[in-house]
Amino acid sequence: MSRIIADIAALERAASHFAAAGQQLGQIAGEPQKRKASIEWSGRAEQKYSVAWNESERTLHRLTALASQMASQCQGVAEALRRADEEERRREREGR
Repeated sequence: MSRIIADIAALERAASHFAAAGQQLGQIAGEPQKRKASIEWSGRAEQKYSVAWNESERTLHRLTALASQMASQCQGVAEALRRADEEERRREREGR
């Protein structure tokens, strides 16, 4: 297996892992909302809880978006490497 093909396979595995992580983060982001609806706090405690959860929710959404971007970037680099490898092989066959 050539080094480029190994690199492409590694990038595709990384893309798959990032995509799976994004899905898991998305699921985690939805879970506390369900719990929040069933918990009733009063006064100041509710405000603290809401602020903490809102920040946590934003963080999860940012992490989910980042995981998706990383998956996309890994896949894009893998595709670029694949095209470059195919072009190099074509040139070798043509004797250039």
